[in-house]
Amino acid sequence: MIILLKKKIFFASLVCLTFLINAYSQDTSLDKKYNEMMENSETYEVYKVIRETRLNAFWSEVMDTLNYQQSLISEATNSIGELESAIENQQTEIDQLKSDLGASNAMNESISFFGITFSKTVYHIIVWAIIIGLAIITGIVFGMFKRSNVVTTRTIKDYRELTAEYDAFRDKSRENYVKLKRELQTAINKLEEQKKNRRSGVGEVS
Repeated sequence: MIILLKKKIFFASLVCLTFLINAYSQDTSLDKKYNEMMENSETYEVYKVIRETRLNAFWSEVMDTLNYQQSLISEATNSIGELESAIENQQTEIDQLKSDLGASNAMNESISFFGITFSKTVYHIIVWAIIIGLAIITGIVFGMFKRSNVVTTRTIKDYRELTAEYDAFRDKSRENYVKLKRELQTAINKLEEQKKNRRSGVGEVS
């Protein structure tokens, strides 16, 4: 469309230039013929006597020149009208392009998320807020996990130490139990032996 507009402008300029050149050349030609006609005419006192045929021929050329220049003016006027119409159409298209460009920029500057339209700035703020929030939550969860892992490790260590102490205590208790049982059995045996000795002593006395 721009190339077509340039062609029309060039054509209109060419028509105007042609009109000026032709008008200048025809005016020069008419002026030359007028001078020739005056020089070749007879003089009577202070008047010039011009033949009617020569005057009619000159007038005919004047009318032809005027008609030709009028046709050039009409062509130039038509070209200018077409050029103005083309410029208006071009301006309309430029306005439409500006409108489309504005709509496109508005569309590019907005993002639809779950059916809700946000500007890119708001969308980026929301996205970064979500990312930062998730990072904070992840840090908290990781901290809680690490703390829980420390507590679990300590609990397992304490449990193992307690189990070892319990096993040692149980073994020691078992040893003490066996020792006490042996001592008790020894005491019982001594007591039985003493009873037997008493019985045997009483029988001998009787």
